[in-house]
Amino acid sequence: MRKGSTIIDGKVSISVDLGTKNAWENSLVTQIENIPFGYIGKGAQCAVKTELALTHKLAQNASIILLEEPESHLSYSKLNQLIAAIEDKYSDKQIIISTHNSFVANKLNLNNIVLLDNHETVKIKDLASADFFFFFFGYDTFRLMFCENALLVYGVSGEL
Repeated sequence: MRKGSTIIDGKVSISVDLGTKNAWENSLVTQIENIPFGYIGKGAQCAVKTELALTHKLAQNASIILLEEPESHLSYSKLNQLIAAIEDKYSDKQIIISTHNSFVANKLNLNNIVLLDNHETVKIKDLASADFFFFFFGYDTFRLMFCENALLVYGVSGEL
């Protein structure tokens, strides 16, 4: 793994399962901290795959990066690390992320969010209620935007 890894905790290595005479030909096993890749959590697997894809030479040379639901299987702390790494390392690129997670949307700057609906697009900053979303300090932005009915309360009472 690259020295500058910001998402993967632990040393990545490769081992060989020598269960049979010719096992080395078909049994190379990637490990993280001596744990076979297949036995680490799904979130860790997603983080490893995402970081490997983003550090690939083609991704480094690309001007646009597409990510589909980077939040899959990640805890909020790991997701926060992933988003911080994306913002830090790839701020010079156009990043397009599809997500259902309002945490991702809020962390990547609400000014940049484009909502898609029935072949129409609108930026969140162009909505009549945009001021509320920039004031709103939780991460339930999308739940609120797409609910049937909502009562919007500004200030400390909003936390009740």
